[in-house]
Amino acid sequence: MERKIKFRVWDEDRKEILFPDRGTRYAISLNGTIEKYIPRCQSLYAEDWRANCEAHFITLNVVLMQFTGLQDKNGKDIYEGDIVKLTQGHNEIQEVEWGTCLWRLKEEDEDAYHIDLATARVLGAMVIGNIYDNPELLKENK
Repeated sequence: MERKIKFRVWDEDRKEILFPDRGTRYAISLNGTIEKYIPRCQSLYAEDWRANCEAHFITLNVVLMQFTGLQDKNGKDIYEGDIVKLTQGHNEIQEVEWGTCLWRLKEEDEDAYHIDLATARVLGAMVIGNIYDNPELLKENK
């Protein structure tokens, strides 16, 4: 089974979620910062652009969100920080987080039972937003 490892980021400065495109390169530095690679080239000619480029990195003010490897009932990828609604048997709206050893739905009370994300999919989990664009969804559920 192939395991897809991918990320998206919340840009704190632009206040939007960014997905890497094919032309943009990002790096996670050893200290955990996210950096965007920007080539500085002296030549615009295609045949020698690599020889005349140097690496330049810009540190971004972002929050990294990992893909869980799962999709919701509509086939939408589920990421850390997504807000999901359970549509079968429960009427709960919760945030997706990484627990001790698995993806789960976040509970305010750390000692409460957490629904793991695989079970949440069986309960009809549907992504309805994320904690950055739609924090009000979690407030409405209280």
